[in-house]
Amino acid sequence: MKSRSGYVMIICAGALWGTIGLFADGLTRMGLTTTARAFSRLFFAAVLLIPIILALRGPKAFRISRRHLFFCVLLGVITQGIFNFAYMSSIEELGAATAVVLLYTSPLYVAVLSVILFSEKITRRKAIAIGINLAGCFLTVTGGVLDFSSLSLYGILMGLLAGFTYALQPIFSKLAGDDNDPLTQAFYTFLFAAVSLFIVSHPAHEIAAHFSLRLLVLMLAAAFVTSALAQSLYYAGLKRITEPSRAPVMASVENVTAGICGYLLLGEDVKVLKIIGIGIVIFSIFIMNAGTRNDHEKSI
Repeated sequence: MKSRSGYVMIICAGALWGTIGLFADGLTRMGLTTTARAFSRLFFAAVLLIPIILALRGPKAFRISRRHLFFCVLLGVITQGIFNFAYMSSIEELGAATAVVLLYTSPLYVAVLSVILFSEKITRRKAIAIGINLAGCFLTVTGGVLDFSSLSLYGILMGLLAGFTYALQPIFSKLAGDDNDPLTQAFYTFLFAAVSLFIVSHPAHEIAAHFSLRLLVLMLAAAFVTSALAQSLYYAGLKRITEPSRAPVMASVENVTAGICGYLLLGEDVKVLKIIGIGIVIFSIFIMNAGTRNDHEKSI
C-alpha cells in the first residue's frame, strides 16, 4: 500500500511538470528567455519552501546531515543545474521535439543504474513497459515526425546528457536514504540548483529589465506548481517505493498533461499519432503499475 501511494505521488508530480509549457508560454510573452525562466522557477521554489517548511515542520527541519547535504548538492547542481543547461542547449540546437525525445531516454538509464547500484531485477513486464513508454513519448511529442535536417552532434550529446542527468534524480534520492524530509531535500536541491544556474547564466539583469507585479506573480505560480509542489511530491513518492526504475515511466504522464494543456489552452495542433502516443504512454504506466502486484515475476 505504501508503494502504491508512492507511485500516485510520482504520477501527480509528472502531471504538474506537464503544466510547465503553460507557464513558459506566459513568461516568454513577458520577455524572459529559457535560462531566466529556469532560474526563476528554481530560485522562487526555494524561497516559497521556506515559510512552508517553517509552518509544517518548524526551524529544526532545516538541519540536515552532511550525507544528505552532499546528495542535495548533487541533486541541485547535476539533476537541476546541469540538466537545465544541457536540455536548453539541446533545444537550441535540435528543436524542442527532438530534444524531448532524447530526454526521455532516461528510463533506460535508470533501469541500468538500478540494476548496478540497487541489484534491482528488470522483469519482462518492466522491460516491455519501458519500451512501450519510449514509443509513446516519441509519438506524443513529435507526432511521429522528426526533422533530421537540423541535427548536430553537439545537440545530440546535450540531449543525451539531459536524459542522463534527469535519470539521476531517483538514483541520487535513493542513495541519500529515506530518513530525510522531502520538503527539506527539495529546498536544498533548489537552492544549490539556483546558485549553479546563477553563476553560469547571470539571469538577474534580464529579470530586472522586465520586472512587473504580473511577472512576479506568474514566476511565483510557476515555481510553486511546477517545482516546489511537484518536486516535493516526487521525492516523497520515491521514498515510498523500492524500485527506482519505475519512477520515470510513472512520471512520463508529464507528456500526457503537456499534450492536453497544449491543445486545450495553447491552441496547439493535435495529430492522430499524438493522440495514439498519449494512449500508449497511459498504457505503459498501467503495465508498470500492474507489475507492482507481482513481486515474484522472473527477471529477464
